[in-house]
Amino acid sequence: MVAPLVVFVVSYGGRGDPSPFPLIPSMNKDSVFDLLAVGLGATILIGGIVGWGMNVYKVMHGDFQHIDGELVVRVIGVPAAPLGAIMGYVP
Repeated sequence: MVAPLVVFVVSYGGRGDPSPFPLIPSMNKDSVFDLLAVGLGATILIGGIVGWGMNVYKVMHGDFQHIDGELVVRVIGVPAAPLGAIMGYVP
């Protein structure tokens, strides 16, 4: 029962009426704001993942002979992803 519903949503854009461009609904103010919100959310998500990855890289290549506060915060930021995402961008 799920497959016919998915085909309906993809083929008709969820509106129920076929159009020449089924995945591009008519652009009104709400759909433009929804599109901007999705774009902003995706940008923040990708930026966070990249920042967390840079933090993990810096922890892996860190000098553990001299432990300072920055290194401690970086290590805490590995399991605490939001902190790690921010620390990844700190030089």
